[in-house]
Amino acid sequence: FAAIRQYDQALAAYTAAPGDEAAAAAYTKADATMTQLAAWDVETEIKTILTQLHITDLTQRIATLSGGQQKRVGLAQVLIESPDLLMLDEPTNHLDFAAIAWLETYLAKYKGALLIVTHDRYFLDRVTNHIWELDRGRLFTYDGNYEPMSLKKPSKRRKPRRRPTSNRPCISKNLPGCTPARRRGRPSSRRASTGSMI
Repeated sequence: FAAIRQYDQALAAYTAAPGDEAAAAAYTKADATMTQLAAWDVETEIKTILTQLHITDLTQRIATLSGGQQKRVGLAQVLIESPDLLMLDEPTNHLDFAAIAWLETYLAKYKGALLIVTHDRYFLDRVTNHIWELDRGRLFTYDGNYEPMSLKKPSKRRKPRRRPTSNRPCISKNLPGCTPARRRGRPSSRRASTGSMI
């Protein structure tokens, strides 16, 4: 990243003063370094990531950004670093539909391993090929994305439906096993004591 930063600085100086020989020499040297390190592809990748996540003002200080913008900068940083294991926590938060669609495509082609924590089932459908589910302290694994996992999930682990019981108030008096809800008000002893104060 240092080579890219030096190139950007040299380009800016050379553009500001094209007749300056020192600026021209610095630009030529920075250009050669970029070519030698094959940094042109990296620079293109960085600019693509930043643009797709709507990070356009590269001179703005992090402290002046909103919370959502800071999250996008953090996401961009980790995508640019391209680690072997990319761990993301709710990556679709603070992204619009276009950015989510781009991120799905980007992660589907990602060379390393992904560990994603998310409640976005549609995102999981498009990005994952193996799911680990932590449910009531137990870990379950599934091959495939979210849709096949939801079909393979044992029915006994699905949340049981609550049945009305006689000690629980019900809205309808006609359901078997229900007792009508009691009217709630002040206790009669409190009503009596309030009446005596008047």
